[in-house]
Amino acid sequence: MIHFAKIALSSLMLLSSLAAPTVSGATAYRENVASVNATDVIYVPYISKQRKLYYDLALENPDFTYAPPEGSCANTAGGNLLAYYDRMDENLIPNHVSGFPCNTSYVYYMEDAGAEAAIDLLTKYMKTTSAGTTEANFKSGMERYCKEKGKSILFSSCMESGKLNYYTCLDYIQNNQPIVLFLDGFNVGHIYTGENEDSISYYVSPENHVMVAFGFDVYVYNTNDGTITYNFLEVSSGLDVRPNGLFDISYNTQIDDALAVLIY
Repeated sequence: MIHFAKIALSSLMLLSSLAAPTVSGATAYRENVASVNATDVIYVPYISKQRKLYYDLALENPDFTYAPPEGSCANTAGGNLLAYYDRMDENLIPNHVSGFPCNTSYVYYMEDAGAEAAIDLLTKYMKTTSAGTTEANFKSGMERYCKEKGKSILFSSCMESGKLNYYTCLDYIQNNQPIVLFLDGFNVGHIYTGENEDSISYYVSPENHVMVAFGFDVYVYNTNDGTITYNFLEVSSGLDVRPNGLFDISYNTQIDDALAVLIY
């Protein structure tokens, strides 16, 4: 049996009571940590478990959290995407060194003045307001920024019939393309392992948010009640409170869109 606990505010109640902000009729993404947040903890007793699938684009992925105006999560997400591709072309973010190789993987550096300047520019190009950033403005802002750096950007959908195709995400990630997620309510989880019982601690919010997936994890638990599968994307959230973790695609969230991003 799965045991469930809640700490702080009830996100389920908030999900039904808050309307999504809009800009010119389009959904705007502007998660505000100060307004509402909660921690949910799920306990999963198991007979056996398996980390069935996993992949990560780097040993330490970009996880910038710099957000100049309130509610500028889309700009921060754009900065994390630029940081990932800056490794291939250090001119993508001027005055910033992306990181260093580590064995067969890579470690990305934390944000610095150069990265913050790039995010400031994205804030302008994405036409971010106090209401947030629309998906259309996110895309056009990224396109403008990349064009000015002599680059092209390609967005590929991971949605099918209005729903996330998880395995399409996995295919793109394994082909070295991170995924930008547009979410109505979201979570960022950490797994803590105990003896024959794991606990999953989720930071949850009912607000709209944009974050970037740089990997995936699939966990399968065999329990007294049957088999339970958790499908996660490894994300950089853009939030100081929990800058990285596991996004559970089925927990307290609506995935409005998911786009694989290639900068070339």
